[in-house]
Amino acid sequence: MIKNKELLFLLIFLAALGAVIGQMTWEQSNPLVLTGRKAVIVAIAATGKDITSPVSYLFGRAPFYIICDRAKKTYKAVPNKFMDSQHAAGLRSAQMLAAMNVDVVLGNNVGFEPFRVFDAARVEVYTDIHGTAWQALNDFPDGLTKLTAENVPAHFGITNSKKAVACNSFDTQANLGRIVQGKFYICFDCNYRLSETAAGGKMPAACPKCNGAMHEVVAVASPLDAGLVSPKVRVF
Repeated sequence: MIKNKELLFLLIFLAALGAVIGQMTWEQSNPLVLTGRKAVIVAIAATGKDITSPVSYLFGRAPFYIICDRAKKTYKAVPNKFMDSQHAAGLRSAQMLAAMNVDVVLGNNVGFEPFRVFDAARVEVYTDIHGTAWQALNDFPDGLTKLTAENVPAHFGITNSKKAVACNSFDTQANLGRIVQGKFYICFDCNYRLSETAAGGKMPAACPKCNGAMHEVVAVASPLDAGLVSPKVRVF
């Protein structure tokens, strides 16, 4: 009888051990996805390096990604070194964030390539974001829309950004895609652009394409050129 009990306990122990090992093996190949309220590391595409900066209109060409650790109540701003790339800015930016092991990304206008990277890395993406990064963090997840596929076509950041960012100072990067230093003119209605040189140094009275109002824009350099290499961790 005693031997039978010992054998039974041994079988139970081996079964439990096998279950634990099996669970650990499964979790290694299928890491836990921290989503929604459980998400710890949240990356926000922003126009500036502070938590109060407006959210960028474009994901892949956002000047900064604000990485928030909701457990530690801290954040840091990481400059987007790919924002002025001539192509694949969204793809490279997504790969950078995935390598940082973020749980969730909050960003507007996400194309196929970055979404594919996030989907493969099991990173959830939320959009329909307005206001500041801080507001987006507080609205997440119930006040935002979870993406199940890309929501803009390829090369949207260069060819199809038509909406102006609602912020105090005009955000060249968010509206125009790849940064080109210098002065030029843009129509927010149809996205028609004209360099200062091509316009002869004078802004047209109306958009030559749709007759809308033209706006003067002075493009700026990448934030990497300003020496923002080591992001500082700050508390919410």
